[in-house]
Parts: sequence; structure tokens; C-alpha cells
Amino acid sequence: MTDTDHLRLALDEMRRSYDLHSANADRLDQKAAWLLNSSSIVLGLFAFLNLSLLDEQQSWTYWITITLALIGYGVLVWACSTALSPQVYVFPVPANWDAISQGIIGLPIEESLTKLLSTYVEYIPRNGEFNSRKASRVRIATLLLPAIVILVFLASILPR
Repeated sequence: MTDTDHLRLALDEMRRSYDLHSANADRLDQKAAWLLNSSSIVLGLFAFLNLSLLDEQQSWTYWITITLALIGYGVLVWACSTALSPQVYVFPVPANWDAISQGIIGLPIEESLTKLLSTYVEYIPRNGEFNSRKASRVRIATLLLPAIVILVFLASILPR
């Protein structure tokens, strides 16, 4: 195997890693959207069932439970919304003909491959940071959804 073959092999691995980050971002977006939709349905059903049975003399534990569920829902909406907000992912190769022709095409093959490889190595961790923030927000929402469901259930069985 020549040095060029080794560079091509390393570049292929970096491209796979870059594509994996992109696919992970898409999956995190899908999870955040699902959590947001599910929590909206749960809270909508809760509002319909509990508010239709609302009594003027509700206990203080009922109101605390309702308040905690609403705060949890607000945090869940924030977490999902920030996870779904558009991110500016950095591409290893600029979409600029001058940069490509001068920085990649105009160089000898080994130098071009080395330059491409170095840009992937530089930009993949940056894009990984976006995914880490997105994943932490999705994790928060994932933990909040069952907590909200439990609070809603408790509110429905608390004495009125």
C-alpha cells in the first residue's frame, strides 16, 4: 500500500465519521420532535380531563402538583425547542470554486488528500459539540416526559 492509499483510507474513515455525526443530528431532531408532540398530547388530555372536573376548593397539593407539571412542561418545551433549533454545521470543504481549485485541485494528490484529511479532523469535533448539546437537551426532555405523566396521574387521584 502506498502513502496515497493510506491517506485515501484515512479520508474515507473521516467521511464516514462526518456522515455519522450528521445522521446522529437527524435522529436527535426526530427524538426531540417526538417528545414535544407526545408531551403536548399528554398535557392536552390532562387539561381536558382535570379542568373539566375542576372544583373551587381544590387542595393545595393538587395545585402544587399542577404547577410542577406545568413547569416541567415549560422546561421540556424549552429543551426540545433548543434541540430543534437550526445549527450551523461546519463543512470540511467550502462550497467555493476558488477555494477548491486553489486549495485542493491545484495541489499534488498526496498534499490534497492530507489537506482534506486535516480539515475533516478539525471540523468533526466542532460538529460533535453541536450534537452533544442537542443530546443533552433531548436527554432532559426524555427524563421530564415520564415525570410529567406521573405528576398528571397524581393530580388526577389527589383528593379534591
